[in-house]
Amino acid sequence: MLGTGDKKPPPHKRALLFVDNSGADIVLGMLPLARELLRRGTEVSFFEENENLYDGMNFHAGNELI
Repeated sequence: MLGTGDKKPPPHKRALLFVDNSGADIVLGMLPLARELLRRGTEVSFFEENENLYDGMNFHAGNELI
């Protein structure tokens, strides 16, 4: 935890997370990060490619996952 002693740092106002089309990156990396930011009171927005790349996720699959 960042901060000194018992003092917590103030939450960020907003986080813009840019994700690629790899399902594993989103599930194992970005969702846990987003959940932690939300827990701290930060507004979180995801931005992703809207075209399906080879062996990746498309916009609709990402929305269903989130």
